[in-house]
Amino acid sequence: MNWLDRRLPFTARRDITRVSSTLFISKALDHITAQTCMPLEALARAKFRIVEALVKVIAKHRDGRETQAFQMALIPQSGLEFQTSANLELTFEESRYGYREPYKGRTDFRKHLFRVIGDLEPSGEEHECAVYLERLPEVKAWVRNTSQQPNSFWLQTATDKFYPDFVALLTDGRYLVVEYKGSHIVTADDAKEKRLVGDLWADRSEGSCLFLMIEGKEFSRIDAAIRKPL
Repeated sequence: MNWLDRRLPFTARRDITRVSSTLFISKALDHITAQTCMPLEALARAKFRIVEALVKVIAKHRDGRETQAFQMALIPQSGLEFQTSANLELTFEESRYGYREPYKGRTDFRKHLFRVIGDLEPSGEEHECAVYLERLPEVKAWVRNTSQQPNSFWLQTATDKFYPDFVALLTDGRYLVVEYKGSHIVTADDAKEKRLVGDLWADRSEGSCLFLMIEGKEFSRIDAAIRKPL
């Protein structure tokens, strides 16, 4: 048990105490022995495979716990109060905002916040969404939000950070966040969770923020959301 416990990588046991991991490994060995009738010598020979199995089971339990806790925190019946905070402030600065691949399309985007546009294909539905934002008179400026960069805009989900595709500043001072999803994947579980988190974030902004998940080419929903009276 001690050998297996020491072999667990930090990513697997980062939030588990030594006592808990030892008890878990003990029960796991009892279960393996009962199911396979393996003697101690056979367990010792299979120790590296046992470590791999333990890592997978721990990850499965952790994901289940985090998802359940996250969902409980978001539903009104949980009795928990969801709050937003201004302690973490995001400032879009061109010198600190990184793109992996510069945009090479022919469309001239004059409202993009930075001179360089990145991580945007020269054609396709996501490109059409950017063109639609560019042409809206209510949009003062917009930025192609890129994922996993230090200064990108993100929202927390149960398992990781969610980086919406576009962030825009409207002429009336409100902020618009748009996530584009193709119609073939919009029903996926992760898309449902992102919509839930985005809607809740916008709801707690007291009218200063809008969130939209666009399905297919329903770009007209952007107009309806912007012009909807508060």
